[in-house]
Amino acid sequence: FAEEEANLVKSYLERGGNALLLLEPAGRRGEILDTGFEAMLRWAGIEVQKNFVVEADTAHLLPQQAPITFAVTDFGAHPITDPFRRAPLAIFSTARSVRRIEGSAFSPTELFKTTGQAWAETDLAGLSRGDEPTRGPGDVGGPVSLGAAVETAVAREGGRRRGGRLVVIGSIRFLSRQL
Repeated sequence: FAEEEANLVKSYLERGGNALLLLEPAGRRGEILDTGFEAMLRWAGIEVQKNFVVEADTAHLLPQQAPITFAVTDFGAHPITDPFRRAPLAIFSTARSVRRIEGSAFSPTELFKTTGQAWAETDLAGLSRGDEPTRGPGDVGGPVSLGAAVETAVAREGGRRRGGRLVVIGSIRFLSRQL
């Protein structure tokens, strides 16, 4: 996405709008591409990282699937995760990590987390060659956050607060009925 498009979303949130961003990792020539939303998300206290999440806990893997398709059973305390808690799992595939930034003006809630055996894989070249994923020195260890929600309300004149709600998920495929 272009910077102008990200700024339009930010302005929309500042005026009280709500947005859902599904930012699956996309790559080219062995590198994960930027989404275009990085600066806007930092403003909201959220970071999307350039990685693919790999789950190593066999109890969370699906039969006949690569370890980038897995079940998540750890849900953050937020109204948006209540239906998942009743499920009691969500399936993710081809996901990137989405984490809250400490010290932000806003306080995002991490929504979905992997097990402690998962990691955020940064070697896209190895994955695209079909190499078996292995945790390397630059990879982020689990539990790995896969989504975050934040209210972007700021104080206005007269003590009123105005702002929107933003949900960012590191995969679009978790909404698929095929998983």
